[in-house]
Amino acid sequence: MKIGILREGKSIPDKRVPFTPSHVQKIIQSHPEISFWLQPSPHRCFPDAAYRDVGATIQEDLSNCDYLFCVKEMDIPRLVPNKPHFFFSHTIKEQPYNQKLLRALLDHSCTMVDYETMVDEEGARLVAFGKFAGIVGAYNGLLAFGKRTKSFSIKPAHQSAGYDAIVQQVKSVKIPPIKIAVTGSGRVAKGAIQFLTDAGIPQVTVEEYLNDHFETPVFANVLAKDYLIHKETKKYDRSVYHQFPDQFEAHFSPFWQSTDLLINCIYWDNRAPKFFSLEETKNLDFKISVIADVSCDILGSIPCTLRASTIAKPVYGFDPESGKETEPFQEGSIDMMAVDNLPCELPADASTEFGDYLIEYVIPALIQDGLKNAMIQRATICHQGRLTDRFDYLKNYSEGK
Repeated sequence: MKIGILREGKSIPDKRVPFTPSHVQKIIQSHPEISFWLQPSPHRCFPDAAYRDVGATIQEDLSNCDYLFCVKEMDIPRLVPNKPHFFFSHTIKEQPYNQKLLRALLDHSCTMVDYETMVDEEGARLVAFGKFAGIVGAYNGLLAFGKRTKSFSIKPAHQSAGYDAIVQQVKSVKIPPIKIAVTGSGRVAKGAIQFLTDAGIPQVTVEEYLNDHFETPVFANVLAKDYLIHKETKKYDRSVYHQFPDQFEAHFSPFWQSTDLLINCIYWDNRAPKFFSLEETKNLDFKISVIADVSCDILGSIPCTLRASTIAKPVYGFDPESGKETEPFQEGSIDMMAVDNLPCELPADASTEFGDYLIEYVIPALIQDGLKNAMIQRATICHQGRLTDRFDYLKNYSEGK
């Protein structure tokens, strides 16, 4: 079996990799029948030489490989016709910016397996960067709050040596007694919670968060049950919500009246209610001044997420009165941190964990059954140029209709 690692090209400089040199070495040692081939890249967080040292071959043409892996969606000119590609495609929500990519995959008779849809039999995600999105999102939220208030200063995560370094950054400064709300319960939220805890910021219950006064910074994990109620029964029912999110409404005002920094880590269904309305952001009691929208659904659960920001310029302002973007850190505005590729700021740490998932789930599946493996099939958007039954709903989208 020949596994190819494609050069990241769509989001330069994305330094992440699907497999680190240590992963390559481990796989080759355990499975001598597997070989690795890499396109050369000046951007990876691990140099080409590190892969060559563990037995991989560096070459531009990977058409000899059985499976091709990268992280972000491919740039169209470098698709390899008739080959299986593994990456985050960002097509399953019919994202307009990747319609041409899906069309090209079909036209080139490619098979495309999307990490985002790689789930077990119960639908739980198996392969993701979510934890590090939450970690960096929480860190960037604090960084933005420090800049806005001029109360403390920490340097960007991508200028730090890694996870331990950003933890120490926060520990080394005095953060005022602010209240931080972390929404969500998945990998992303758990990453944010882990980081805040490791950085020495204590977690309190939602009841304590809403009712008590604190002399130190604290955070609470806000779940759907804490602010959503059914429009008719006036209660929260998890099973009903997951089936019919449009039947619920958000009662988030106690949180926007109490929160200084909101770190949003939910997976949002576009049928679900938003946390608050644009009109509510004009309320004099609306206290949130910084939002780290890790989920980054444009005009989604956070209606003032007008666009994704960048690692180079992670924060923009939102003016509640006009509803428009403004310069960051302005009086009366809300500062938005909406970077959509946060794990890129800690590429080595994030890649190490991601590759661990691939070794645990994907490599054994390919060895055992190849593309016929049930988990792989559930994640296959298109096979040999045709949409699979599960993703046939993308037909009109793929045709630009």
